[in-house]
Amino acid sequence: MSGPTNDAETVSPGEIGHFVYCPRSWAVIATERLWAENWHTAKGNVTHARVDEAGGDSHTLYHVTVWSDRDGLYGTADSIEITPFGPLPVEYKSARRVQPDHTAQLAAQALCLEEMFGVEVTLGAIWLAKVRRKMMVTLRSSDKDMAREAANGVRAARQSTSLPEAVNDRRCIDCSLQVNCLPAVVADRRRVSNLHASLFVSLA
Repeated sequence: MSGPTNDAETVSPGEIGHFVYCPRSWAVIATERLWAENWHTAKGNVTHARVDEAGGDSHTLYHVTVWSDRDGLYGTADSIEITPFGPLPVEYKSARRVQPDHTAQLAAQALCLEEMFGVEVTLGAIWLAKVRRKMMVTLRSSDKDMAREAANGVRAARQSTSLPEAVNDRRCIDCSLQVNCLPAVVADRRRVSNLHASLFVSLA
């Protein structure tokens, strides 16, 4: 097995999950190189740190490098369980329920494992730290298509000279990047227009 052949076009499953959750948040981190911590990011860090403390089960691999030359994917899975039905990707999230971005990330990992092992991967799992439960996730062809579409969205966003639009919804409430993103300001088109008018004076 070998890694991806074109690093410039490579997208990680983690990026895909982030992009599906909020393209603007992904762009603030990935293209603007800005980051900030808060209580929620700290909880996420603790959740992933616990993967490091997981037991040495011979049927589970931790921090596994995964890739797909076909789909231009490369990254790390929290863990892969080796089952009689094939590899099962498992992600650890500080959440109460499985979200679409979690499914997208698992689907991207499934695409990688399918190429790496030559088998179809139709199941993944999310360990939900807030309820301490592992939830099985069925990975359909539509989920894998969503992962591919998000990967193409990441590639396009890397080439863009502007950030994706701000969503300014409930996702922004707990986001550590509010100060960098300014969702309430930039989502108000009239306010942005007035700011532009005050900053730029026509020479005509």
